[in-house]
Amino acid sequence: MKKIPSLFLIVLLIHLQWGNITVYGASAVNSEVDFETQTNSTGVTITKYKGTAKDITIPDKINNQAVMIPKDVGSFQRLAVGASTSLDVRLEVPSTSVYGSSVQINASVNEFVPGSVIKLYDGNTLLDSTEILSSEPIIKNRSQYDAPAVAGANLICATCSSGYTTVDTIEWNGLTYWTFSYSANTEYTKLVAVDSMNRIVKVWENVAPVRYVGEMILEANGTITLKGQGTSPNNYQPYNLNLDNYAYSSTSFAITNLALGDHQLRIEYTRDGNAIDGSSLTTAHTVVSPASMPTANPPSGVVTSGTTVELSTSTVGATIYYTTDGSTPTNASIPYTSPISVTNNMTIKAIAVKAGTPDSQVMSESYTIIPAETPTANIRGGTVTSGTTVELSTSTVGATIYYTTDGSTPSYTSIPYTSPISVTSNITIKAIAVKASTPDSQVMSESYTIMPAETPTANIRGGTVTSGTTITLSTATVGATIYYTTDGSTPSNTSTPYTSPISVTSDMTIKAIAIKVGIPNSPIMSESYTLLPAGTSVLNPSPPSPSHQILIQRVVKNGEIIYLGNVTLENVQAIIQQLTSEKERVVGVIFPAEAANVDTTLTVQRAAVEYLAKQKVDLFIQIANATIRVPHTSLNDFTDNLFFRIAPIEQTERKVIEENAAQNQKVQDFITNKMSVNLLGDTVAIKTNLQSRPVIVTLPIPADATEEQIASLVVYIEHSNGTAEVKRGRIVEFEPGVKGFQFEVDHFSTFSLLYTSEVQDEEVNRLAPYIQGYPDGSFKPNAPVTRAQMATMLARFLTNGDIPTTMNSSFKDTIYHHSKDAIEVVKQTGLFNGTTETTFNPNGTITRAQMATVVTHWLETGCVKEPSKTICHVSGKAKSYTDVSSTHWAASAIEQVSESGIMTGNSETTFNPNGSLTRAQAVKVLNQLFERPVLEDIPMSTFSDVPSTHWAIGEIESAATERIVNK
Repeated sequence: MKKIPSLFLIVLLIHLQWGNITVYGASAVNSEVDFETQTNSTGVTITKYKGTAKDITIPDKINNQAVMIPKDVGSFQRLAVGASTSLDVRLEVPSTSVYGSSVQINASVNEFVPGSVIKLYDGNTLLDSTEILSSEPIIKNRSQYDAPAVAGANLICATCSSGYTTVDTIEWNGLTYWTFSYSANTEYTKLVAVDSMNRIVKVWENVAPVRYVGEMILEANGTITLKGQGTSPNNYQPYNLNLDNYAYSSTSFAITNLALGDHQLRIEYTRDGNAIDGSSLTTAHTVVSPASMPTANPPSGVVTSGTTVELSTSTVGATIYYTTDGSTPTNASIPYTSPISVTNNMTIKAIAVKAGTPDSQVMSESYTIIPAETPTANIRGGTVTSGTTVELSTSTVGATIYYTTDGSTPSYTSIPYTSPISVTSNITIKAIAVKASTPDSQVMSESYTIMPAETPTANIRGGTVTSGTTITLSTATVGATIYYTTDGSTPSNTSTPYTSPISVTSDMTIKAIAIKVGIPNSPIMSESYTLLPAGTSVLNPSPPSPSHQILIQRVVKNGEIIYLGNVTLENVQAIIQQLTSEKERVVGVIFPAEAANVDTTLTVQRAAVEYLAKQKVDLFIQIANATIRVPHTSLNDFTDNLFFRIAPIEQTERKVIEENAAQNQKVQDFITNKMSVNLLGDTVAIKTNLQSRPVIVTLPIPADATEEQIASLVVYIEHSNGTAEVKRGRIVEFEPGVKGFQFEVDHFSTFSLLYTSEVQDEEVNRLAPYIQGYPDGSFKPNAPVTRAQMATMLARFLTNGDIPTTMNSSFKDTIYHHSKDAIEVVKQTGLFNGTTETTFNPNGTITRAQMATVVTHWLETGCVKEPSKTICHVSGKAKSYTDVSSTHWAASAIEQVSESGIMTGNSETTFNPNGSLTRAQAVKVLNQLFERPVLEDIPMSTFSDVPSTHWAIGEIESAATERIVNK
């Protein structure tokens, strides 16, 4: 018999004379019955060892096949350590833990058998288990400063030589083995095993008669050679350390789902699926509830200076401690006794502390002070007359405005604004608003250029006139002299000085300039006149119109009436100076009602076009059968006289257009499955030289149009080249008491309103707007939503814009609030409650987490009543966010809104639960709850601060305008 002493369960690669035999197991005295074998054509393979002894004995023959032991024992591979005859099971469990936190549980057994399992139970409920896997020991050089602290022992070689800082350690089966000595003169070594967290698992005493180990060597037979000082301090001697004597199994469990209350945590050790007697060990553990995390009212967001923040906790008897510098609070921090005044940007962190109860989680709320409102000037920067006075103002009560006129950045040391600023030279006025305890406003900047002499004007604008018409020239610049030419050449101070009216007896172009010493020459006036043929009469306004009125002529030629309008630079300058509202920066031209029935042409002189663009003022044209609004941005870089020609379409032509529309493929594609299309109202042809630039057109809707017809309206545009297009639009007010259909175009031809016949028998819903803009024409999409605003939006939807008035007030802070009635509506429905029994905090902002709870409450109540609603059918997958823990008070609501897709994170990984909900975000969420369709093809934004490129323009327009939809 061949015997290989070993305390390890090994795999031997056995070379037979005619083949290979693989042997698994460990035995002292073995026979063939201790092995399971497999016979094949070339020999015998041992597939399993069934013995129990620690040494392996290989029979001389297996199945009458001689066995040859290989000489290269270094090729042996360690698989396992034999079972211990004296089992030592250890369990390390903290006595208590906080509910929701992770409980670290450590277990160990004084043997290492691959395939064995350490199981953790809570009573008889299995919580987790760890299977023991084999690994090879390795030698690893480690810093002495990583060693565990062992009482009464010294780290071997810590004093071997000056500057020596590293030692050899053994890494084996998830544990690290360190060698220690008892004292400098003792030749006995202590072996210490630690786990991955450097906690001591086991200590073995007197493992080797070696002191000051200088080197470890892993031998091929599975032993460790320790080289260290022996009896002779200067001579190293080896000692073989057999690791089988120190085999150990250790594991850690991290348990997070333990319920509140007492638990009996138990480990059980099994081999081959069977529990080992004496391996079960039980320890008591209690899970306690921490104090409730404080909440702040109002939560994080943008607030005004002086806002007070109230902290509270639902844990009775707990004390709140807080900080305002962002540091983590402790029971040594400031105790909360009264509301905290926010006078600068700050982060409030707070905990709730109660004796006998774990401290709460840390609340964190960040506040940003709203800066003073940026000053505004009553006259925007641009070209002004000398002596123009500019008034500055800010909406921040109590703020002081400081300004400069040299273009430098103002500060509180600059000139304080006390009276209007007179502009007598080219200047740039910059201003800021400053108020104590409030961040300074942004810098206002307006640049003014002194206007040159006023351009001369003619009492009769260029156009078609009768022979002998006299043209009177004038300028508003006192003391200026007008020089002119009639041959189209450029006038100068050497041209003919104007002294009397000019008689037009032939086609001519009058050009004129105003010159005054000390100021720049005026721009050149240019008016071209064409004589009317004989038999033509002209009716002009009499007396001559003031400079701010635009000349409109009614011309009768051979019995046919036409209307001509002419807009000059003088007209737009005079009108713009009278504009007082930033919302309506527009120059309007209104034609008489008769013009809707005849050809009407409006000409805008080039200089007037350029001035409109420079001053950022729109052009508005109104006739009884159409209005045209040209945004000032569409006039940029337009270098010609602008004209629009509007003409009605006769009934016979309308019939042809209706037939074309019914057969047009684009119309059919656009209104799929509709049975027929019909024209509604007048058809109008519009021509212009302003092409490929967006213009807003509104067509009147007949008073007798039904709601069903209005609900299906589109505009059909037929071009002269035979092509056509179809556009959606929106319902607006054409004029008081008259609805209009508004759309945007950049090419002009023939425009007809179409409605479909399919909805004639269907009912429609009229949806009132549930949100409004501000008086200055803005929407403020990025402003935070207040609690009162959210209550108002919900109430408007619930009542379809008809919020009932009430004399009652459930909250003392809403008695005189303008949203009191809306707040009462949402309180009665249970959608919105107060922050306390008696307060609502109407001006506090809504956080994204709070909005998520409003949404879930809406879904929970609404989907019970109407389960067929689209929003009641979740098809998405909830996302997890790094800033929303499982214990967050709104975690469930955030998961639900994420799963439904109604709310998303502010990034791929974060939800920003404490961030303020903006007005744009609010309407996007509410439109989904209200199942309110998003508007598309919006011709023009209703609000000055929501451009057509804004991500939420469709959501905002849908929420802020009346909608008519099919039921």
